[in-house]
Amino acid sequence: MTAATELRPSAGQRLAGLARTLISPRGAVFLLLVLLLVAIAALNPSFAEPSQFIRFVQRVAPVAIVAIGQYFVIVGGEFDLSMGSVVTAQVVIAGNLIGQDESKALPVLALMLGFGAVIGLVNGLIVSFLKVPSFIVTLGMMLALLGAVLYWTGGAATGNPADGFREIGRGGIRGIPVIDILPWSVVILVVVLVLAVWFARRPFGRTIIALGDNPTTARFSGTRSWWVKTSTFMISSLSATVAGVLLVGYAGVHPSVGRGYEFTAITAVVLGGVVLGGGRGWVVAAAAGAFALEALFTLLNFAGVPSTYRDAVQGAIIILAVAYSATTFRARRRGRALEAPAGRPPGAPPPQAAPETSPASGAKTDELPGDARHPCTHSLDAEGRQRNQGRFVMRRRFTVASAMVGAVALMTLAGCTTDPSVTDSSEAPESSEEASVEWFDQALFDKQNAERTVVPEGPEGQPWLQTINAELVDTAQYASTGPKKACFANASISNPWRQTGWITMNQQLKVLQDAGVISEMETRDAQDSDDTQIADIDYFIDEGNCDIFLISPNSTAAMTPAVERACDTGKPVVVFDRGVQTDCPVTFIHPIGGFAWGIDTAEFLIDNLEKGDKVVALRILPGVDVLEQRWAAAEKLFDEAGIEAVDYFTGADPAEIKKIISDELAKGEVQGIWMDAGDGAVAAIEAFEDAGADYPVMTGEDEMSFLRKWKETGLTGLAPVYSNFQWRTPLLAAQKIFAGEQVPVEWVLPQSPITAEEVDQYLALNEGMPDGHYAKFGGEDLPGYPQVWEDRVIP
Repeated sequence: MTAATELRPSAGQRLAGLARTLISPRGAVFLLLVLLLVAIAALNPSFAEPSQFIRFVQRVAPVAIVAIGQYFVIVGGEFDLSMGSVVTAQVVIAGNLIGQDESKALPVLALMLGFGAVIGLVNGLIVSFLKVPSFIVTLGMMLALLGAVLYWTGGAATGNPADGFREIGRGGIRGIPVIDILPWSVVILVVVLVLAVWFARRPFGRTIIALGDNPTTARFSGTRSWWVKTSTFMISSLSATVAGVLLVGYAGVHPSVGRGYEFTAITAVVLGGVVLGGGRGWVVAAAAGAFALEALFTLLNFAGVPSTYRDAVQGAIIILAVAYSATTFRARRRGRALEAPAGRPPGAPPPQAAPETSPASGAKTDELPGDARHPCTHSLDAEGRQRNQGRFVMRRRFTVASAMVGAVALMTLAGCTTDPSVTDSSEAPESSEEASVEWFDQALFDKQNAERTVVPEGPEGQPWLQTINAELVDTAQYASTGPKKACFANASISNPWRQTGWITMNQQLKVLQDAGVISEMETRDAQDSDDTQIADIDYFIDEGNCDIFLISPNSTAAMTPAVERACDTGKPVVVFDRGVQTDCPVTFIHPIGGFAWGIDTAEFLIDNLEKGDKVVALRILPGVDVLEQRWAAAEKLFDEAGIEAVDYFTGADPAEIKKIISDELAKGEVQGIWMDAGDGAVAAIEAFEDAGADYPVMTGEDEMSFLRKWKETGLTGLAPVYSNFQWRTPLLAAQKIFAGEQVPVEWVLPQSPITAEEVDQYLALNEGMPDGHYAKFGGEDLPGYPQVWEDRVIP
């Protein structure tokens, strides 16, 4: 037997080595991924079909690319919390600068890459030279970018890049045997991953790992740590830019695209076995972590687990990762201690050599200044200091890393909803079905159902002045002449519906100012905060110069005491949109309500579907009264009609909507789509197009992008309405009150959906209006029409 034969491992040894690899940190994620994919295929065999699986890979590609970028930052010992906001910013840049002019695609793409590189450069330089923790720097960058996006878009889905540019994220190479289409997203992911592996194997890539493992040693070895660290942030931002390009095509333009990607990337990286605090990891495993995470969520979906558990799963993964990192850190310390020279106890200081005499001066070497010592002696002494300092730095960085990730997890979970009226988790029902029961009110359901068929009273063609079943109240006590000051406490202008209404309200204000009715309207915006709006109302009360209070409550119960304090001033109070739990306002203005929306939409779907058909209900947020009422009414009618309805919370994120629809189509046919608001309706339709499935029967909203897509596709649709023209009515009510005219105690406005017979009419009336505009805004007779609404400059 030759030596070569003796050294060759046996089959058993090779299997044992493979087993050790699969249970190692860098290998376990691949075993987990395989097990998850097998479980998904067992629950839904169609998932294993090549065409379905390649769609899954296409969907995960942007997440995997972001995870690859985050890998280099984390393995280098830092964090990048700005990745998600970079994705969002790049999506908005592409959507607004390219438009429908495909000749702008390459210049804008170059601009996006440059912008991404600059963001990473700024992050890296601040961390490196100003010594500010990366957690703080990138958190600040995240907030700055999100603020800039909000300022630019006003929170609305603005811009729509040319189809040719969107093909990067939606299209691919067609006619491929077996899989039918090879998406460009998959091709780009493979290229990015190959480049990442090549880069990680280069000396510079190994230097990143060395810097994350022990920055002190890396610095003493002559590494330009500032440049290495800055480079990791630039790689991270550039990967977010690439993901943004893909998401523009896949999901479209919306300020929610990319939201939370920084947390998803961190979760994927640690799931791939990368040690928090740096120094250990494999970029391929980080990418596999992204696939394992998405596979886990897909499995939970197929198993019927509510989507609201997703954040809890991510949090659990982070906690386990921190625990694993702590174990690994202690193991590495023990390993280094065991590597101490024989004859010296682990952790004991190196033996002190006898003092040497300098040949030149006769002085003892250890009495000379450090720089004057013999180089070898100096390096040996430095080694001991360096080792101890390195251990301290590693311990400190791991502690900081754990705290940072915990903080990120808390912020993400706390930020899952931004609506302050969302029910507290301790009081919220445990399931969607329980939530529907919690919000269902039979008396209110019956009242709104009856109001749907009542012919409104009031001026024809002016629905903002019409009323349903009005009980009038005398306002003679408030009658007076001369211009009056209105004080408006607004909940927010944080979504397209409120922005459209706010523009209309300001144009109505100009009419009343010209007529000498209103002198000025002082407005304070609460930015979706109960506390802020309470302070705003109290400010107006203390100021003492308001002739009338106009209040659009952020939430019902919390605003009630503040509204009562406004009433106690003796000045008239007008409440609109959401109500409060007091009857002290002169009038409460609102459309018919959420139950009416739910009835309109559910009856339409039931009339166009058959018993046993499946409807996917896309819901924005839990706990918002009007949205919960919409679903409570619809679910009741679906159950009675034998329609299978499954609901998901989407956060109005088009990428999330597409993922939900794709998973449901993988389970089987979907005949209907129900939405509690139209945000993201186009993404839902595109999901059917991408899958090659027939268009569903669908309800959206009177938002322009849905109306245009409805017309383009010819699908069977309905556009329910939550009358945006109501933003005119409070000021017109103020005019009536100061004139001493009667107004309704509860001013119920008409709320009629746009049907297939009316869609052409409203498209013509709103031609040139941007996406995010609402067709029934009711401002056609106001000054500035249509230019003010087309420009969509938020006052």
